[in-house]
Amino acid sequence: MGGNGHLNLYKYHYPSNRSIKDENDLPVGVAGRIELLNEKMIADQPIVGLDWNADKLGLACACSLDQKVEVVICTKLNLY
Repeated sequence: MGGNGHLNLYKYHYPSNRSIKDENDLPVGVAGRIELLNEKMIADQPIVGLDWNADKLGLACACSLDQKVEVVICTKLNLY
């Protein structure tokens, strides 16, 4: 959710090492990378709430400032 009514779906790729040693031999976290899978405009105003269904993969409900409640269905999530 970028504040413009668009819903972005990203996949997070974990790094090969979660931490590395710095010059003082202290562990420092390593960030992974993200990949944009899909983007969809679902409202004219910013999305202020999003809740994924715990029982059904890919089913969500979103509400926005333009007084809309949208049911969101994301398919093929098990392929990623």
